[in-house]
Amino acid sequence: KHICILLDEFTSLMNPDPEPKPSDDMEMDAEREAIVASNRAKTEIGVFTGKIAREARSAGVTLFLATQKLSAKMLDTIPGAGDLKVNLSRLLLGKATYGDKQSALRAPQDAPDLGDAIPPGRGLFETTAGAAMAIQAWYNPEEQNILARMIAERRTPLTEDETFAARPLATL
Repeated sequence: KHICILLDEFTSLMNPDPEPKPSDDMEMDAEREAIVASNRAKTEIGVFTGKIAREARSAGVTLFLATQKLSAKMLDTIPGAGDLKVNLSRLLLGKATYGDKQSALRAPQDAPDLGDAIPPGRGLFETTAGAAMAIQAWYNPEEQNILARMIAERRTPLTEDETFAARPLATL
């Protein structure tokens, strides 16, 4: 079966926290060690994310990384970013400045102009194979989420074996 992985606010999650200098205060050192461990975990996640982007497509895995503002500088700070830059298609929704396009797209100069009055869901989609193109994504301003209901109706419930892997360790 096809697997989709969505990591929202990816660049915010991956941004390393500043590490305070070691001190003689045990409480401050414990906090420092927690920050170091968190940054180490972020490094591992970045490496695995890059590996998924590079290798998992052939196994039927699609990786979605969502962020408010994608910048090349931010991608450079993430371990595994080389794989991400090469293997990610990019989607830029809504009104964007040329600077936003430069940060998010590989070839912003080739992107079509969307005009001044951009309807909700309109944006630019740039694949790994070509220049950005204008797209119109589905948009529902209503409070009830029709898409979530449609997905729930269509999805196949997981088997017992499939749910076993998703259980928290404490219940195993």
